[in-house]
Amino acid sequence: MVRHASRFPRLFLFVNSTVVSFAANPSLQGLFLPQVAQNQFGLQVSYFGRSWTLAAQARFLGNHYDDDQNLLPLGRAFSLDAQVSRQLKWHTSLFFAVQNLTNDRFCVSATPVLTEGPPIFVRGGLGFEWH
Repeated sequence: MVRHASRFPRLFLFVNSTVVSFAANPSLQGLFLPQVAQNQFGLQVSYFGRSWTLAAQARFLGNHYDDDQNLLPLGRAFSLDAQVSRQLKWHTSLFFAVQNLTNDRFCVSATPVLTEGPPIFVRGGLGFEWH
């Protein structure tokens, strides 16, 4: 039985999502698709102990747009999340998590008005597992 384990998954995604052709509106050709960041990075660190689990995740989105004409930029976004959980008896666990630890307020929408994503968010509770 393995008592301890760690994982370090990483992600880099380059998406060249541009309009190649669109007969109904040729002015969109060469523009980026809305809501798709060209560069995306992710990193996760997890530790699994006998009864404890610790995890952190960082995500970065490069510049992207909210509209098909690329007139409404959303800018970049960064989010850092963390979670800790403790295994209890009877397939039950206690968990505590924080999302957006850096409290980075990035834009998630620009239509019809500029809308920011959520601030730091804390949650916790009990988890139940059925096999």
